[in-house]
Amino acid sequence: MFTPIHEIGHRLVCISEGYQSVIAFDIRGGHQMCSGEVANQLLYNFAGGLSELIASVGLVLTGLLLLKKSGPVSDRLAFAVDIVMKIVAEGFLTEMYSPGVFDILITAIQLASLFGFVIYFAEKDMD
Repeated sequence: MFTPIHEIGHRLVCISEGYQSVIAFDIRGGHQMCSGEVANQLLYNFAGGLSELIASVGLVLTGLLLLKKSGPVSDRLAFAVDIVMKIVAEGFLTEMYSPGVFDILITAIQLASLFGFVIYFAEKDMD
């Protein structure tokens, strides 16, 4: 859902240094290609996950403040787990993250965290 926002985060760092940026999507997700070597590589790597985090917090706050609805907590927590994993993997394990080594692992953790949070909150509601 937030893949375009994730890639736009990388794009902003790329173009802020004067390079051209192209965003493409395939079966694995989104990819941002920068025409040059970004000087602040750590910021560039973190920018995708951070932009997702900002967008998701914005949506949650919009729901809470304007719509007065909290909605299901389990999906938001699972999404937060996903974003944090991407920030850590892309920021610190870039050589392994870029070629897709973590794709299956991240998907498995996303599903496990979603189902885990759904079960946890379902049991809490039953108490």
